[in-house]
Amino acid sequence: MPTNMVQGSFRLECHFSSSTARFAFVDLSDEQKSIVSQIGFGSVLRFPYYRRIDRKFYAWLLASVDTERMVLQVGVGSKIPITAESVHRLLGLPMGCNAVTGQDDVVRACAQIQVAKQMGLRNRPGLLFDLCSENHISQTKQCSTEQEKQHFARSFIAIVVRYLLSPRGQSGRNMSNVFPVILDAMDASKFNWCQFVVDEIRQSAVNVKLALMGRAPTLKLSGCLLFLQVLYFDSLPLAQNFNLTLTDPIAAAYTHEVVSNILKCPLPHPTFAHYHEFSHLLGSYFSKKTSRPSTSLRGRKRCRTDDEVIAAIGRLLARQGMPPTSTSMRGIYPDPSSVASNPPDEASSA
Repeated sequence: MPTNMVQGSFRLECHFSSSTARFAFVDLSDEQKSIVSQIGFGSVLRFPYYRRIDRKFYAWLLASVDTERMVLQVGVGSKIPITAESVHRLLGLPMGCNAVTGQDDVVRACAQIQVAKQMGLRNRPGLLFDLCSENHISQTKQCSTEQEKQHFARSFIAIVVRYLLSPRGQSGRNMSNVFPVILDAMDASKFNWCQFVVDEIRQSAVNVKLALMGRAPTLKLSGCLLFLQVLYFDSLPLAQNFNLTLTDPIAAAYTHEVVSNILKCPLPHPTFAHYHEFSHLLGSYFSKKTSRPSTSLRGRKRCRTDDEVIAAIGRLLARQGMPPTSTSMRGIYPDPSSVASNPPDEASSA
């Protein structure tokens, strides 16, 4: 289910929902599990699910993506590549030869019409939501015919895309760009779902930065946030302190309990200081209309303006190593010459 952090009229919106996907897949038959493995998505059934998620943490990860070099820039010298290969290594998704997206509008529209007709559904903008109905999962338990196999595979992929890989992705609620793949879902393993995840994260990171630049009242977090989280944690030396074990896929090791313990730890790694500062600044941004005072270094109380908060976020990202001149930072932190001259923000010294 969508999860919002609401303070006044401002919110941090996230539609990633591993618990919804888990609920849909909790009672699959052996025939259905066999089909899931056949189409290359067997690892999805072993994904961890989270009862609650830290939306500020995901926002920090997306803001820390350098969309030009496609690296997660969480600190100076800490560049974590975001590639299709890393998605495959951590999540175990298919990495076929064909692109998931890129078909022209006519192909997508025709595929959507055919999917609706074959599934007995009405062709409408919310068709992907209709495919996510648990009825399509429960009514195909036996999967004795080719038609039932296709119906189940289509619904399974729709749920995976809608709640795990690209919640509210590039093409919005409709997600029309995946219908050519859903049309012949039994051949889903021939497509590069790993690159699809990378492309969605790139667009989501761009959208988050544009929202900050535009002082938007809502930050919409999309993309496969599970991958971004596991990518960051897997780059840190956490195994000994948090009893992590080798799993297949690697993402399965980062359960709700493990992630909660990591985030509760004061400083499991030096780069976490950047996350804590970002979380504080984001809280100031969303509560800006309440005129909650912040204390300056001289002890005088004042209220942060939108521009001050966004500039502070920009300076934080610059200290993490994000190139100030890149398009990833343009408009958030426009003056690279002031990185060294600016003292640490109040949040970092608190």
